[in-house]
Amino acid sequence: MLGLLVTRLQLAPGQLLVDAGCGTGGVGLWLARALSVHLAGLDLSAAAVQHATARATTFVPTKRAAFRVAALEATGLPDSCAHAVVCVDALGFATDRTAALREFGRVLAPGGRLALTQALRRGAAPDFEEHARAAGLVLEHVSGLTVSSYLAFAG
Repeated sequence: MLGLLVTRLQLAPGQLLVDAGCGTGGVGLWLARALSVHLAGLDLSAAAVQHATARATTFVPTKRAAFRVAALEATGLPDSCAHAVVCVDALGFATDRTAALREFGRVLAPGGRLALTQALRRGAAPDFEEHARAAGLVLEHVSGLTVSSYLAFAG
């Protein structure tokens, strides 16, 4: 999955990646190192944010990654600041999933990409097209059976 994200996010060195629901930082830090980008990690757990902050310099140079406590629906980030947002298995923790997706769309710069993964119950078929449209995004790709992911971009 990480290799696929490296390819599909289409980030250039120095750009900003947001890891929404970052936990202890694993996915975001790995991508920040692989792509030479800046990272803003957000999570509801202060303990997870503290752990991610402590391990950041193991992956990237000082000041290339910053973590903070924030809800998916209210990141506190400026409009159009991010070149990509990843949300790996964290959307289910949002109080309002549609609001979280709108927030991701708000922080994405034009042409920026959102990559989202979500575990699904067997036989479940979420309407990713509807979710992307509600967030002002264009659905580009959907994959997976029990773990689905989609990639969308800001118009």
